[in-house]
Amino acid sequence: MADGCDSRNTGIAGALKASEAITLPRKNWKVSEREHHRTFIMSQAVMLDALTVDVYHNLEGIKDHGLDVNFTALRYKTLYVIGRRQYATKPEGAVTVGPRTEHLPIISYTGWYERQTWNEFLGETLSVMLGQLAQNMTVRTGKAGVQDQEVFVVGFHGPQFHIARTLFAADLVARVHPRGCSNNEVIELQFTRGYDLSLKKDWLEATRALARLFRYLLCGRAKVAAVQGYLNRPAKTAEKSM
Repeated sequence: MADGCDSRNTGIAGALKASEAITLPRKNWKVSEREHHRTFIMSQAVMLDALTVDVYHNLEGIKDHGLDVNFTALRYKTLYVIGRRQYATKPEGAVTVGPRTEHLPIISYTGWYERQTWNEFLGETLSVMLGQLAQNMTVRTGKAGVQDQEVFVVGFHGPQFHIARTLFAADLVARVHPRGCSNNEVIELQFTRGYDLSLKKDWLEATRALARLFRYLLCGRAKVAAVQGYLNRPAKTAEKSM
């Protein structure tokens, strides 16, 4: 990949800080120069989609879970609310479960562009995560009340691929949605190391990491409402028919 980027100065390892105050964009696609790099970001989405499709379809036994897994490299808008204030975000694509019309993402794609600041990158990542969280919160899992939720995204920072994860605790979601964030609100964003997909060693490690993520998501142990809801549906149907 190239957009004037230098692999020696980019990537998660070179940019990561212990803590950062994140400013969430009201609309993530309206940030600074982002739309000037639209073609470049779209090419990332195509690469991410091809990578996730390839890894998923090469996993043995993964299709026996009874989940309808789909992939898209097209942007779509999602909304989320913090303190009664509405935000909008557009992931660059996603791995989804269920009918295509529902767009219930389990892995979303993020975009990166040259001269994107670290704060803008984190804001992009978190806004896409929150949009994914909001969509998953609409799914009935059979459990009462708000539950802890894991959110996963994949993307590039410079020429390097990464996976990011956040665990949104139930009490945080229940508090922040109606009241907003306090000044000292802490959310932990976890990143894998950056993988240079042009290197065989990194390619193998990246695909193995994605394979582990797919197996974790689709085995039912992941705290992802979209997966839990669909895995629980057959059992509920069976109970009603007895």
